[in-house]
Amino acid sequence: MAGVSSKNKRKLSEENRMFQENWEEEYFVVPNKKGSATCLICRESFILKKYNIIRHYTKKHESFDSIYSPGSLMRKEKLNSFKKSLQQQQNVMSVAVSQDAAVTTASYEICYILENLAARVSIPEVDFVMKSVIKIVNYIRANKLNHRKFKSLLEEMNSDYSDVLLHTSVRWLSRGKVLQRFFTLRLEIIAFLQQNNKFDEIDKNNNWWCFLAYMCDITEKLNELNRGLQGENKIILQMANKVFAFEEKLEIFYKEIENQILHNFPTLTKAKQDDIIIFQTNNIIILNHLAALSNEFKIRFQDLRGVKNCFLLIENPWHLEVTSITQLAALIVSDYSKVFDEFIELKNDTNLEIIFKEKREQKEYFKFWNLVPGKYKTIQKCAQFLLTMFTSIFLCETSYSKMKYAKNVYRNRLTDSHLDDLLRVAWSNYKPDLSKIVKELSQYQNHTNLK
Repeated sequence: MAGVSSKNKRKLSEENRMFQENWEEEYFVVPNKKGSATCLICRESFILKKYNIIRHYTKKHESFDSIYSPGSLMRKEKLNSFKKSLQQQQNVMSVAVSQDAAVTTASYEICYILENLAARVSIPEVDFVMKSVIKIVNYIRANKLNHRKFKSLLEEMNSDYSDVLLHTSVRWLSRGKVLQRFFTLRLEIIAFLQQNNKFDEIDKNNNWWCFLAYMCDITEKLNELNRGLQGENKIILQMANKVFAFEEKLEIFYKEIENQILHNFPTLTKAKQDDIIIFQTNNIIILNHLAALSNEFKIRFQDLRGVKNCFLLIENPWHLEVTSITQLAALIVSDYSKVFDEFIELKNDTNLEIIFKEKREQKEYFKFWNLVPGKYKTIQKCAQFLLTMFTSIFLCETSYSKMKYAKNVYRNRLTDSHLDDLLRVAWSNYKPDLSKIVKELSQYQNHTNLK
């Protein structure tokens, strides 16, 4: 308090809150950075105060002095052992935190690649639609009374849905479902807003509903691309093909809108059937948006496009042109002469080609390249490099979840090596033959008993 003299304030040293070095050996505690102490025996933490330390030690570890006499060599060795174990645990935690940060960074960078592409394509008319939808949905959902009234209105009008969806900015691609639901419930939403005299500007705004219909279609197509890029066992060529295919689709979409053909825009077609007029000025704005989106894709994936031919080494090396070997050797940083010689021999290896066709039907590219003989070691290295390229966030997300499950409060002595082993087992698709293991174990036990 302001009125209390500084002379009456107690110091930390007077309260025995300054850690003393002799407490380590006497009570087996070490200080923490946050003004607390940790017991080396049970790893419990408490406020750094001598009274708390003594009470904890005498209450929970009273018999420890009889086993390890104060001042004895055994006591000092046990102290050092506990301190080393605690340090290992803290190292594991720091590694986990750093891995957490790395995984999260990688996840954001890759997961939001489509968001960045679309976000950089800024068209005022289109952006205004999304902002308006969010405002209206928030107006309905944020107020409990409005929410109840709106849901009652949907029941009275026998709507297909019972509510509108909230948009989550973290999950950017959820906006496709939000927009689609909003457009489907547009008549009910207009009726509700008219009753409350809100957002009158969108009631008869033909352009607004036209752009909303377009946003429903284009975000759904981006969602479809995103879903195609998800899942395990995806190789770089498959992912690249989907991106390049979408780039071609954008060009087709552009030509369709230019010629006023709406085969690939079902929501826009529905809007036109509901007497929403698509003016020429609307077409121009939509064309500008499609052109900007297409341009962003080309810029973002231009490096990937430059090495596209090299990916054929994975999917079908017998279709890879010899002219691509130079580019492949430069990409993998390998000796060109070795890559060239091995590739020519590989293309003329008919037995290996038969094996490849069998494995390709099952999409077992990894197994095929593991079966390649050692004489193709350099070309095998190139293929393995391409197969292990980081293509999606699937492994990041699953590894983070598995690590969080493995590293819990009940496993406070888990070391780096143990955590590494656990994660390897968790990631592996290998299924042990338990019956065989039990059988071998029983045979070993019987043999031991006979002895």
